Amino acid sequence: MATRRFAALAGALFIGGCAAVYPYPMAWDPLLPPTSTDCNQYQGSYSDKADSPDRVKPSLTRELFGFNTDWETGTRVDFSFPLDDALEVTVWAGAEKLFTRTLTAAEGEVACDAGRLIVRNKRWVRSDVLLAHEKATLTLQKSGDYLVAQVEERTTGLFFVIVPIMGTTTHWYRFARL
Repeated sequence: MATRRFAALAGALFIGGCAAVYPYPMAWDPLLPPTSTDCNQYQGSYSDKADSPDRVKPSLTRELFGFNTDWETGTRVDFSFPLDDALEVTVWAGAEKLFTRTLTAAEGEVACDAGRLIVRNKRWVRSDVLLAHEKATLTLQKSGDYLVAQVEERTTGLFFVIVPIMGTTTHWYRFARL
């Protein structure tokens, strides 16, 4: 009998999953339509640590590339477009360059949609109790002196290696332009 209850619970978690959507913060300036359809406007340097309504300091590096990077020491993130269909991201810790990665449209990692920069990443999340695959989509838009990021993460995996889980979260962060 207990096995059936456990199977029903696991099935409900897998089928139902969970979703958390945090609305755009009312205290921030409203998002206006982009003034240009060209994404070259995003070239520049941004603070790696964000302003967020929940008082945590999210990392732009972590949001772009996941936990399997040296995101905790990042202080600055530079965006450049060496080609029309490629975004080059350089992460710095003070004056020390941590790494550079190039994201391409051909690989589905970056797109420019009506002046909004969209970055996609797929990554594995591992811990003592969780093994999951995460798909992250960052929709970036400029707002004054900030890069505003709507971060949507879809996670599918196993909790305690036997309980299937699914979940979606959407957060808003803003990173100061340096």
